[in-house]
Amino acid sequence: MDCISRRIGRNSLARIALLSVLAILWPLPAPAAEAEPPFPDWVLGQFVWEDESTTASVRALVKGYQENGIPIAGVIIDSPWETAYNTFEFDAERYPGARELIDDLHAQGLKVILWVTCMVNTEDPDYAYAREQGYLVPGLERQKWWKGEGGLLDYRNPEAVEWWHQRMDRAIALGIDGWKVDGTDPIALKKGWNFREQYRQLYYSDFYHYTRERTGQKTVIMARALEQVNEKTLGLPSWTNPFHLGFFLQFAPLDVSYMSWMGDQDPTFAGLRIALTNLLASAKADYLVVGTDIGGYRNGPLNQEVFLRWAELGAFSPLMENGGIQDHRPWAMDPETLEIYRSYSQLRAGLNPWLMDKAVAAWREGRSLVTPLNEGRFEYLLGDDLLVAPILRAGGKRKVVFPKGSDWIWLNDPGRVYKGGTCLKRIFALSEFPVYVRKGSPAQAILFP
Repeated sequence: MDCISRRIGRNSLARIALLSVLAILWPLPAPAAEAEPPFPDWVLGQFVWEDESTTASVRALVKGYQENGIPIAGVIIDSPWETAYNTFEFDAERYPGARELIDDLHAQGLKVILWVTCMVNTEDPDYAYAREQGYLVPGLERQKWWKGEGGLLDYRNPEAVEWWHQRMDRAIALGIDGWKVDGTDPIALKKGWNFREQYRQLYYSDFYHYTRERTGQKTVIMARALEQVNEKTLGLPSWTNPFHLGFFLQFAPLDVSYMSWMGDQDPTFAGLRIALTNLLASAKADYLVVGTDIGGYRNGPLNQEVFLRWAELGAFSPLMENGGIQDHRPWAMDPETLEIYRSYSQLRAGLNPWLMDKAVAAWREGRSLVTPLNEGRFEYLLGDDLLVAPILRAGGKRKVVFPKGSDWIWLNDPGRVYKGGTCLKRIFALSEFPVYVRKGSPAQAILFP
């Protein structure tokens, strides 16, 4: 070794020795604790609701689920509940004793979510004042929407937002747990794509952050994630779009959306397919907790097969919620429907602690609880270890493709195990559902103790 090499070697050893001493005297700080998730575990529980309810009907709905042994985590009070849309004041005729109702639900361990939008309608007592003060988006002060006519709150105006917050406080003071923030933000497209993108960010984020600031709790918003826009979702005849072209419109931002539902569908297998299309697209976009209205929201005949196939899907979606225009109470249908609905609801409730662990892990990795598989086959993984292959047509026929690398145990018959990389074609009875558990996973021990 030459002199230069020896000198470098000695210097390096000296530095190592010095660093070792410093490490003993001043040890490196311990790794920071992992961040606490911003969502509560109850977002994974089942939520139930009616399209138009009252204090009496909410109490009856909750009592019905409880008496029939169906676990629920909370209630969504949909419109109309206010004196006018978005006054944030309960209509005393429809909801006498609203505070007492919310307190009673909380005493039973249930959460309460209220429906809202960003609109100030013309029948609102403060509409003229809001318009005069410039609190509504210029050029969009009087727009028709599905609940009447009104203007969009201008979230860019600090005075307008302060006025809006004072109105929000009326409901927040009652101890609510979150908002169902409906999708009126696409009206902002009339001022261009960029304006609507800015508006949707402000709209959903304000409901999320302000309510948390006021309550100090992990309140949530329930909002749309991605929704496909074509003739089917708009309720138009097929001839208006013969090639079924469309695009996905994004609603709530990812960082405030921990109860993402997939918009309004018909109570049909076609509606179920649309809902699942939106769910898988939202999962690809990394929305964490996604789900659909069991049975579809819209009006129309709701038969047993559609309802139960949707309920089975709901039990194995991150967000499980049941409600719509039609009567969605399983006990009001028939004994078989009630028994099947109850069994899947109870099974789901038992999975929730495991699913919460998976949700926290997925959130830390910036991905959804749902991993879409086999493009075009409508299969996915839930929490990595459950393979879900929803039934999308009458008769119960389904082809299942099993992911490679694992064996898969059928939920309804643990004696049936399928090799990864194989496929199965089968007709599933109404009480059966194509859900398969990865062999050797923690989910196996929970589902097959």
